Amino acid sequence: MLAASLSRDVSIASLICNLNFTFQSMANGYFVNAVQMPVYVRWCKYVAYLWYSFGFLISNQFTDFMGDCDPNTGVDQCAAYSGTYIIESLGFWRNWVALPLCVVLAFAIGTYIVAGVVLKLKPVDMTLAKEVKTAKVNSADEDEHNEEGHVELAEADNANIIDRGNDGKPVDLILKDLCLGVDIKSPLNFFKKGEKQYSFHKVILNEVNAVFSSGKLNAIMGPSGSGKSSLLNLISGRVSSSLMTRYSSSGKVYFNEYAVTDKVITSICSYVSQDDDNLLSSITVKETLMFAARLRLSRSGLSYSQIENRVMSIILKLGLRDCQNTLIGSELVKGVSGGEKRRVSIGIQLLNDPKVLFLDEPTSGLDSFTASSILEILENLTKEGKTVIMTIHQPRFDLFNRFGSVLLLAKGGQVGFNGSPNELVEYFDKLGYPVAKFTNAADHVLDIISYNMQNEYIEQQTRKRVKFLLDNWKENEGSVNKDPFQESRGADEKCLNSIKESVGIFGSSYKTRASFYVGLRVLLQRQTLCLFRDLNILIARCTQVIGMGIILSLFYARLKHNYDSIQDRLGLVQQIASLYFVGFLNNLSSFLPERDYFYEEYFDEVVDIPSFFIAYLIIELPFEICSCLIYSIFLVFVIGLPMTAKVFFSIFYSAFIIVNAGESLGMSFNIMVKHAGFAVNIISLFASVATSMAGLIAMDLDGFLKAINWISPSHYGVYITANVVFTSDLHFTCGPSTQLANGDCIFATGQDVRDLYKLNADLSKLFGLSALIVVIDRVISYLLLKFKLLRISVGDFKDKIGLANKSNKLN
Repeated sequence: MLAASLSRDVSIASLICNLNFTFQSMANGYFVNAVQMPVYVRWCKYVAYLWYSFGFLISNQFTDFMGDCDPNTGVDQCAAYSGTYIIESLGFWRNWVALPLCVVLAFAIGTYIVAGVVLKLKPVDMTLAKEVKTAKVNSADEDEHNEEGHVELAEADNANIIDRGNDGKPVDLILKDLCLGVDIKSPLNFFKKGEKQYSFHKVILNEVNAVFSSGKLNAIMGPSGSGKSSLLNLISGRVSSSLMTRYSSSGKVYFNEYAVTDKVITSICSYVSQDDDNLLSSITVKETLMFAARLRLSRSGLSYSQIENRVMSIILKLGLRDCQNTLIGSELVKGVSGGEKRRVSIGIQLLNDPKVLFLDEPTSGLDSFTASSILEILENLTKEGKTVIMTIHQPRFDLFNRFGSVLLLAKGGQVGFNGSPNELVEYFDKLGYPVAKFTNAADHVLDIISYNMQNEYIEQQTRKRVKFLLDNWKENEGSVNKDPFQESRGADEKCLNSIKESVGIFGSSYKTRASFYVGLRVLLQRQTLCLFRDLNILIARCTQVIGMGIILSLFYARLKHNYDSIQDRLGLVQQIASLYFVGFLNNLSSFLPERDYFYEEYFDEVVDIPSFFIAYLIIELPFEICSCLIYSIFLVFVIGLPMTAKVFFSIFYSAFIIVNAGESLGMSFNIMVKHAGFAVNIISLFASVATSMAGLIAMDLDGFLKAINWISPSHYGVYITANVVFTSDLHFTCGPSTQLANGDCIFATGQDVRDLYKLNADLSKLFGLSALIVVIDRVISYLLLKFKLLRISVGDFKDKIGLANKSNKLN
């Protein structure tokens, strides 16, 4: 809480938490003996709440304790077995119970109070994004563009930049008997077979018939739960089943007289989602559109200058000229406005010059003026012959009258009306539900077609009314809502299965994924730009590992060769396992925004998984390599581990595999779980267990846990480091209390330590297996991403699941 109050940015807050965790680990007296701490950091234990907790546990356990010691060994030798010796050697006191408990409680209360004060005095810092005056995307290995290729804004205002080629036919989109149902699998029935796995069934859309005409603004209206967004997703080809959810559909979608498949629809249509927060916050409006254009138009044959001209034309058309060099912004950085973000989202989808544009509630969350300006933009698109279909919840009076066609849905996905706004008013007037003067017709019909759940009587009355409206529409829809291509379609239905054939008929460019090389190059440039623009993420990536090296150096430098220094060395070796946390914290700060934006691009058929995955890996590796090298410098040259190439590169390798595996762990859970906080809780549990089982905290594991430990990178990192640090060349001195009866030290060499703690291992085997584990961890992340984005085909609504028989019960 205190870290979050100091900084609302996830990357900085996680950096604060990680450094505090490292500080607490060092100052608590467990990993480095409090008596042996350098004098300049010895005071730190008094401000470390874990030192008090550890002291309480030690005093409680070892007060009046005496270990097994042969009396013939001698008093001096048996002294080391006493609880008093252990307590004093760790820097604590006998019967030290009440004080540390009170101090820990005071720390907990004090931290909450300080966090509350900081939250009160330091509200959310909203910084204003600076304008990027030279926002130009680098294209070194694309065709070289020169000064002649640039189009000045003044010239572009009057220039017809987009080369449409063959305009083709306008597209009227006709829906025939569309149905959509969903079965949800219960986790309790996971091992059951067939239909018994599914415990929840619902009809989302029920026999939807509608006509959406080109040159008009087509709106889908209805109360919450009526299936507006589901219908838009279905006709745009974005509905797919998953492991726990199975969709089924039936009915047909026509482009004029042609029946079309999902493949054809997704290739020549574009979809604007409701969520603009997925836009990358660290790049400008123009950069966002340029990167999108280089991916979406990579197979169009356009030169770089032509792509840039198309982007400039869209910027002018959507009124983004004044903010083209402004960063998109985020909740912490004020960039462009909400309306401008929405226009950027629309502009991205217009890059392919689609014939049909789907928009999911494009006016939601916007003020009345901005919503009106968005509708004006969409009206201008219809004048170009495009078919624009949008969902909207409850439009204002002036917006409603601008629609050319309205599809009204009731709860349960049934059609209540389809036609123009004027026809809608006349239709409801004939049914005995006239629109009162000075009343918004949209509000009126939505109230009429919705259920009122205030009490049982009112609910029954409203259900009867809605049933009457739906039944009446089924009887009269043929006379009101006429299919203009019914006669030309005839008995022999034409079906478009080929994308190229559909492009030839309708004259639209079609979408296809960028090649691996183009996708990798563009994503690499974009991710690099985002990383270096966001200083918080850059600082976190650069300083997490290095910061741990600095803190370790402060507490351990320089290592001695007495008996107490063995504990220090063991603690230092164990601390390398904590880098597991650093890996997933690095991933948490940078992967999430890239993930969300990539999901949008992937479902838009823009770029494929390998390009995104490898681009992220290429960006990640240099930071991990450089930071782990500097970390190794601190451990070897500052703290005082053996200054040999073998030790240096072994520590570097151990640190690298742990950080990289932590990044893979973070990536895997952030792919499986959308909510970052929940993912952090799960990852922290995994990382804590892996760190505890690494080899020096929990040494006597049973067979099952030992087997699991072989897939833990922390285990390999600790064992590799221990085997290069505790060698037979490392000698320790000891006093009378730590000598054997013959005068030899209990631990004479590093080899003795490895023998007692069972740390001996074959280094070549450890290096080979650890490399394999790191690769497997990253491959698992890749496969999870593939599985996450796997699109399972939608089954037949009636034949496969039979939900049509349940529709009356469910509605």
